[in-house]
Amino acid sequence: MFPELKPLFQDAFDNAKDGDVFCITRYRDDSVNLRTQLTKIIRRAGLEPWPKLFQNCRATREIELFKMTNGNVKAVCSWIGNSPTVALEHYAQVTEADMREATKTSLLAEAEKAAQNAAQYPAASGGKWRQIESGDAQESALLTSNAALCATGRHSEVPPRGVEPLSPG
Repeated sequence: MFPELKPLFQDAFDNAKDGDVFCITRYRDDSVNLRTQLTKIIRRAGLEPWPKLFQNCRATREIELFKMTNGNVKAVCSWIGNSPTVALEHYAQVTEADMREATKTSLLAEAEKAAQNAAQYPAASGGKWRQIESGDAQESALLTSNAALCATGRHSEVPPRGVEPLSPG
């Protein structure tokens, strides 16, 4: 049982009548259409129902499990009950939040590399060594990008012919 569900089931168990076999009895009748009930609940929440309600709920949980287990396919498949092939083909996906995190991580790695390069080239920061506080991310990014430009030589240079206009002679 997933930890998020335990308090809900415990509450249903605590409120069940003595002798009840099931904690949740409201939807046990064969004539109950759970999709219809879920659609009503979604609309009462002010949302618009989406296609394949239960399949998408299952897919969302499988994606969450992939994140919670750092991609442990075996654990996820044992909880959900599908094969690793199905899980990887249909459920292991990159979300927008994953892309934002990857981009942020990549930019931080580039800034750290530029900072290391700047430490090797003290002239890039005016010949001064400077310790950058970890909380000053904007200043750090600016200094490291400027240092990286200086270290690679991609800064504006004086043209090889000089700054005077060309003369006919």
